[in-house]
Amino acid sequence: MILCFTFCFAGISAAWTQNTDKYGSDKDLCLRNYSLYKGYFKNNDLSDAKIFWQKLIKICPGYSTGIWSDGEKIYTTEIDQETDPIRRVELIDSLIWIYDQRIEYFGGHQRFTEGYLLGKKGISLINYEVQPTTRGYEALKKSMELQGNKSNPAVILTFMKVTKSLYQGGLIEATELINNYSICMNIININLAKTPDDENFNKAKNGTEQYLISSKAADCSTLVEIFTKQFQEKEGDSEWLIKVTDLLKSTGCNDTELYNKSTEALFALEPSAESAHKIANLFFTKNDFDKAILYLSQGVEMGDELEEKASMYYELAYIYFMQLKDYQEARKYAQKAIEIRPNWGEPYILIGKMYVDDRKSVSSQSFEQEAVFWAAVDKFIIAKKVDPEQSQKANDLIKQYSQYFPINEDVFMWTLKDGQTYKVGGWINEQSTVRSRKLN
Repeated sequence: MILCFTFCFAGISAAWTQNTDKYGSDKDLCLRNYSLYKGYFKNNDLSDAKIFWQKLIKICPGYSTGIWSDGEKIYTTEIDQETDPIRRVELIDSLIWIYDQRIEYFGGHQRFTEGYLLGKKGISLINYEVQPTTRGYEALKKSMELQGNKSNPAVILTFMKVTKSLYQGGLIEATELINNYSICMNIININLAKTPDDENFNKAKNGTEQYLISSKAADCSTLVEIFTKQFQEKEGDSEWLIKVTDLLKSTGCNDTELYNKSTEALFALEPSAESAHKIANLFFTKNDFDKAILYLSQGVEMGDELEEKASMYYELAYIYFMQLKDYQEARKYAQKAIEIRPNWGEPYILIGKMYVDDRKSVSSQSFEQEAVFWAAVDKFIIAKKVDPEQSQKANDLIKQYSQYFPINEDVFMWTLKDGQTYKVGGWINEQSTVRSRKLN
């Protein structure tokens, strides 16, 4: 009986506590004031609604989360209409108090969490205060810490806005601004990876980048100085490397040694054909062709996406031809590109140009050197046949190099005639067709 009485009393006590938490000390008075304020509020009579709302929150502040969101509307409307600066400051303080009270009573709400409410509080502080202060900054910062990847894009954008203002006002250092930018972009990129067309996150991304650029804090020398000090410790941290490479690239600092090191370190941790291709292009623009070849070679080994793989083979061919003058190796890679994309004309054009460029290696005889133009033109003809987009370029090359065909007298001297099959020698080693030209 004693145990039964104890449990019953505990149940009654818990129910009474829950009841008083919601209705306060006077349930009837709580409900009466709720009904009165809500009636005025629904009719948009916010001035009269405020009178009974203020009575309500004194009696039963824990009645519902909705009474606090209504209070937010009452006070923001009044702030927007107020012209007296002193009274306006008082109203802003009351609005901030409303957010704090809502967090106190309903911060554990499943949807309107503490982080969510801190975001609203921070935005209100930034929008309504004459000069940005650390109050709004700290509220937004805490909101993003709590919300993480669920942070509202408006909160992210406002946080970066106030970060820039505080930096320019001398209240925070460049390191903190850059770190905040990285936090914002990480959240934005995670969300855009899921929904690339999200208008709000795309707006937040563009705005965040502009705030960083216009702050003038992220010049290359500053970024390099900050992150170079951290590189040795962080080069095994892929998340940090992504943050740094994205930041350096977005601020036009991807021609720095730090960017090179960070990109290579990231590839070592997370190798992929796509990243190998990007790194190769980076080194190509820096005329570091050995590194470009290294990463392109790795890229084609890992790549499954055929178009990108063909592109990498073509780029290898281009480097071996244009930069290293290794014509046989260049043709090998161009042919690999053709095997993957047989309807792509560019590799054929590249091979034709190789033949012209290295025609003197075929023979010491001028006729046999001129015959190389037949093989070259053959490639240009194939290029426009398989890839109509290359027709103009191919026709221009055909016109240009046909004028170097052997003259008909030389063809006769070599006991040949037009239309006859002819094998071009040397490393080219291809069958072509005799085509003479007449002297004007």
